[in-house]
Amino acid sequence: MIRWAVLAPLLVACGTNSAGVPDDLLDAIRHQNDATGDGGSASPYPAGPYGTGVGDVVQNLCFDAWKDPKADGYDPARLQKLCLSDFHADPAARLLHVNSSAIWCVACRSEYGGSSGANGRPSLADHLAQLQGDGYRLLGTLFQDASLNAATGDDAALWARTFSLEFPFALDAEDQFGVFRSPTTAPFNLLVDTKTMKIVLELEGDEPGVLFGTVDDFLKGAASE
Repeated sequence: MIRWAVLAPLLVACGTNSAGVPDDLLDAIRHQNDATGDGGSASPYPAGPYGTGVGDVVQNLCFDAWKDPKADGYDPARLQKLCLSDFHADPAARLLHVNSSAIWCVACRSEYGGSSGANGRPSLADHLAQLQGDGYRLLGTLFQDASLNAATGDDAALWARTFSLEFPFALDAEDQFGVFRSPTTAPFNLLVDTKTMKIVLELEGDEPGVLFGTVDDFLKGAASE
């Protein structure tokens, strides 16, 4: 760890891999605090033990993702590593909402697409636009295709393009969020306090009233702290 901590600033300052350091080692250096929470960063990821229940600190999961799918042209070749620690490191963040979806899930389409009319509902993007200034952050993930197979980069691109997504969206082909919910259940929504990385809510199924009622209550409480 000490050797990495010394080497990392040099590599960042250079901006290129002129030293011939392998790319996988460079990636490990840049994310050296992701799993351990040490290394002396300004906002280290909370140390374990980690759990999967409300009140537990969530493990620092990492994904292949787009930070802005539209800006990246929904191109699977432009997926980059994104970790929960990236949201923890955001000084303006207060609550992270992670959505776990599958292409076969009709309710998931309602979450992402929203609807209009008297009984309409805001889309996830609508909620983000309204609440982002209060510290609300959103990460969408896709874990299965229409046939219950692991989602691919092309599946993620299709989903992101269908809903013109501009917020962080990740491919969860390994179904890392499967440990938090029942098998083949979607949608699943997880709320995490970004200051402590403790789980605030785990919600299976499509219950927007419960979900965003909890979001509103948490953000109001955080604003009064």
